[in-house]
Amino acid sequence: MNVLERGIGDGGLARWVDYRVHIEDRALQLSLRGRGKFETGIFAYSMIRRGNQHGLRIVGTLKSGPGLNVLAVFEK
Repeated sequence: MNVLERGIGDGGLARWVDYRVHIEDRALQLSLRGRGKFETGIFAYSMIRRGNQHGLRIVGTLKSGPGLNVLAVFEK
């Protein structure tokens, strides 16, 4: 969360964040768009902290290559 907040800046609004998730010997890139509607702290807490504690269900469309455009994220 600290890295994300430092990268976006204090009090900034998250426009987009790309995560690289390693699954065995491959990596999948998740592209999330906050569209500037969420404060950085809320975005980071919801995605990182709560996702780590509870797990996430992600709905998206596959891109060419190992990537996913995320359309919705739900807690398990």
